[in-house]
Amino acid sequence: MAHGQPDFGMYSLASTIHKIADMGELGVRLGSIDTFDRRGDIVFLDDFEGGIQKWDVLVSGLLGSLDVSTAYARNGMCSAELVAGSNLEHRARMVKATPYIVRSRFGLECSFIVPVITDQVNITLGIYTGTHYILGGFKYDDTNHTTSYYTTGDKFSGAHTIPGISSAYV
Repeated sequence: MAHGQPDFGMYSLASTIHKIADMGELGVRLGSIDTFDRRGDIVFLDDFEGGIQKWDVLVSGLLGSLDVSTAYARNGMCSAELVAGSNLEHRARMVKATPYIVRSRFGLECSFIVPVITDQVNITLGIYTGTHYILGGFKYDDTNHTTSYYTTGDKFSGAHTIPGISSAYV
């Protein structure tokens, strides 16, 4: 570090490496699981290497399960594997509640794969105002190969076909 300059800043002397202009870039280079959108403050990250104890889990139906798996992982060695049950509500769900954040723009970055045929994958982000929930979400419909999103209530937008995916793919 150059005397009087920030650690890992672009003002430090360096002749053999590229200078790093921001801490977000440093995080990505060191292997952060948050790699796509580096704006804003991070409230919660999980790579599931420490298990699923940080999550509230709901599994419904016979043979349903939710556990840590090493079969597939985007970052690190682990991921969460959700298997919906074969009867009842056919559901496997993970919920993470965090302390109330300052009202402002907020978002969610997550990755998922569908290694077997499934009905749909829903990802919901919500904030509780003290009197009601404000919800936004994303739905991947594996049967029809479409994606949809919603911003209020349970009304999904028109489905958008995913290019390059056909029934021959699955």
